[in-house]
Amino acid sequence: MGSRDSLWHAIHDILWNEWDPIGVNQYSVASDEYDNYIPQLIQLLESAADQYKLTQYLAMIESKAMGLDERPERNHKIAARLVEEYHRQLD
Repeated sequence: MGSRDSLWHAIHDILWNEWDPIGVNQYSVASDEYDNYIPQLIQLLESAADQYKLTQYLAMIESKAMGLDERPERNHKIAARLVEEYHRQLD
């Protein structure tokens, strides 16, 4: 099993490179922009949350925390990537 730090960094990379709802990943100074959401994502993954729950959490971040329109297709894709990465880390 990978370490918790390894999982944290993998989730960071997914959020930064693939999710990036506010479009800041071109600015290295903002590289920690989504880090506050990682602990909750790890907790959800460790509690066996399914892709739907992760999708809902990402949508809540976009709509409530960021004031953006939700992007369900992208959130669903990112949730799938998070689940995939979590299981890869378990191996």
